[in-house]
Amino acid sequence: MKYTIIFSALAAFALGACTSTVSRGVQADGQVEELVWPALEDSWRDEPLRLPSPTIAAVKVGLERKNVFALVDVPHFSEINGAREWNYIFQRPEYTRENNAVCHMKLIYDNENRVAAQYWLPEDCANVYQDTAQPYRLSADALFDFDTSTLRAGAESELVDLLAKIRAHDSGSTIIVTGYTDRLGSAAYNRRLSLARAQTVRDYLIAGGIDAGRISAHGHGSSHPVSQCSDSLGHEALIACLQPDRRVEVSVSGVRR
Repeated sequence: MKYTIIFSALAAFALGACTSTVSRGVQADGQVEELVWPALEDSWRDEPLRLPSPTIAAVKVGLERKNVFALVDVPHFSEINGAREWNYIFQRPEYTRENNAVCHMKLIYDNENRVAAQYWLPEDCANVYQDTAQPYRLSADALFDFDTSTLRAGAESELVDLLAKIRAHDSGSTIIVTGYTDRLGSAAYNRRLSLARAQTVRDYLIAGGIDAGRISAHGHGSSHPVSQCSDSLGHEALIACLQPDRRVEVSVSGVRR
């Protein structure tokens, strides 16, 4: 029913072309030669959208168009479902009738109907709606040899990507690296193994140029599992089911630059 609503509402805009955009030189990879920000008074909506910050923060590069619509509904301007560009205007958390504080979000879609780029006006809105509580999660199976804290072949690509993400944050942010195991084995052993793995990741980040004073490492063993696996499973099936519990999570306190 919701898709019927979006097509009915947007059809009323009487657009000349499905892929028209307000910005200039828009490319499928998200590059834009000139950003153009349409004014709220030119929108078919009477006012900015009022949505919870976590909902807006969930709109990220890579998200499918249909999921953007499910989160934040119809865009503000003359943009039908196949348009390369969608624009939204949100009330900022500090919005009042006096200051009219808003954030304008522009999404550029690729040829697969996924968000290729996200732009904000003013630019600090990217920080207002950033979900800083969500940690970066790495699979321990992808990083470490079985039952050890030794990095395995192929782990480098995972850690290089993590290092790049951390460098994109403010240089004064603090970093917490936390290791977890599955529930197999003793609690004491799992705590030691999870701490050793967290320390290995911490050492990698330090070697990559991150200030050691910003990073702490912790091992929580099998606490806080994320899987739901029955003990009735066979041994091999249980190990596979528990895979999400074997992980390293990296939380960064600061905002992205």
